[in-house]
Amino acid sequence: MKNSCDHCGQRSVSMNKMGVVIKSCSVLVLVLLCQIDSAWSITLDEELTITYSQKLTLDKFREIVGPRLPHEYMKEDIYLIRWLRAQGFDLKKSEQMIMQNLKWREDNKMDGIHEENWDDMEAEYPYHLDGLDKRGQPVITGNIGDWDLRRASVTGRIQRVLRYLDKAMDEATIKIRHMQSEGKNVTRFFFIVNLDNFNLAQHTCAPCAAGFLQFLRSYENHFPGSADHILMINVSPLFEFVLQVVKSTVTPQTREAMHVFGKNKPLWQKYVLDFIDKNQLTQEYGGTK
Repeated sequence: MKNSCDHCGQRSVSMNKMGVVIKSCSVLVLVLLCQIDSAWSITLDEELTITYSQKLTLDKFREIVGPRLPHEYMKEDIYLIRWLRAQGFDLKKSEQMIMQNLKWREDNKMDGIHEENWDDMEAEYPYHLDGLDKRGQPVITGNIGDWDLRRASVTGRIQRVLRYLDKAMDEATIKIRHMQSEGKNVTRFFFIVNLDNFNLAQHTCAPCAAGFLQFLRSYENHFPGSADHILMINVSPLFEFVLQVVKSTVTPQTREAMHVFGKNKPLWQKYVLDFIDKNQLTQEYGGTK
């Protein structure tokens, strides 16, 4: 386990020595005195960098919830820390959150969600998980502006669309775990939402708006801190205002990940290409795929 000491005034570690691990017989201590550039992706080392007191909380957390976790990946430090961070390392709240998530996964049969038939959703509401950013993290893209959410509402399929989005989030986290098992230094994904064809008729019905908020809540409750970026581009001025209001209601983790761009294509395209190479993006995002 990697930690940064609570009381490290006697020793300073410069930026170019970031990531150096000091091993002792009793505990692994990482002395880290630097500021992580939040504009870049979080590496595995940085994700696992916690203070010594937080390390003790993590050990206690594992002791409390470990016997109740059904899968081995859930007992990994990288998984457990996610829930602790979401609750500011409050042990009781973190326990409640992860237990509620387990119940949600069981009630919604999440372990089998990828074996279900999603042909209808993939045809009408496609997303893509087939690129990597410059740090090797998976990239999810979705042209939500092309999704006819009003039709989903009228036909009684809003909840199915939301379950489909939960599948997308779960698929991305599974891909990250597979990459980690292969030795890849990745912990999060990069999520781009294109709202180019957003219009009031198709996207502003009451169930549509409620569904959008429900998706955000599901992300925060069941996949906390999994997205390095939630980038929204080609946002209309009206919806940009709405999103700014929504940002004020989400957790600090989600708010930090959310970035909203209007229809100034050169502006958002430059931002995207700072993080993702052209050969990992389709042309609509400024890429060459």
